Amino acid sequence: MCVDPMTALAAVTSIGGGALSAGGQLMAGRGSARAARMQAWMAQRNADMELQRGAFEESRVRERTDQVLNNQVASVTARDIDPAYGSPLVVQGLSAAQGETDALLTRASGLQSSAQQLWSAAGSLGKAADAKRGAFLGAASSMLSSISPFAMKAMPSGGSAGGSATGAVVGGTSSDWWRF
Repeated sequence: MCVDPMTALAAVTSIGGGALSAGGQLMAGRGSARAARMQAWMAQRNADMELQRGAFEESRVRERTDQVLNNQVASVTARDIDPAYGSPLVVQGLSAAQGETDALLTRASGLQSSAQQLWSAAGSLGKAADAKRGAFLGAASSMLSSISPFAMKAMPSGGSAGGSATGAVVGGTSSDWWRF
């Protein structure tokens, strides 16, 4: 079998171009995946910081609540009233309950912010995986696109993989259409 030199040159340049395109797509996919993993890492660090911020703010609310309760006790005892009975005790109980509610809401806010950052991290990791898959698919597509014109020319019967356009199968039965 003798191959025309121009056809061979066209095949080599087409396949070479496909290989370069595939390599570029793989490199771009790796870069995108790396950037997405970095975003995920940053979001995870931000989630940790949000948890710490929430815990710090919660402790500040508790400290303010303790100050309010101490001021109430000092105010009541300065008037010679027993803070452990009656209305002063009810006021302290209500203040303590309100302070605890504020502290728990502050903690919940930190947890919510942290969860949002973790959700962002999960999305970035998904983008990283998608970028890698997309790069491999794009590379495979480039290679197949560069090879297919020459593979079609090399096939008998005008380039159909299973036989002629009438449905006849060369070298097998019609149930063997998927075997190349």
